[in-house]
Amino acid sequence: MKVLLNVYIPGWRFLPTTINRRMKEIDRDIKTSLKDIINKRERALKAGEATNNDLLDILLESNHKEIQEHRNNKNEGVLLYLCTF
Repeated sequence: MKVLLNVYIPGWRFLPTTINRRMKEIDRDIKTSLKDIINKRERALKAGEATNNDLLDILLESNHKEIQEHRNNKNEGVLLYLCTF
């Protein structure tokens, strides 16, 4: 019986099991929270209130300069960096 629990089945993570649904819900909550934090800090940066106290402020300031230079308006890179921490 233990052998059956350790067998890898391709695509298992895409099946709507209770655990998989919970993991997707948690992932969605984390990304929403991070987007809210990023948006709040971006508004502060644009208002001139940025302090560079932490890594997020430095990352957002760098991303803001990149957006101004290359005219792309994407924060997905910042979100990806934050999700890996």
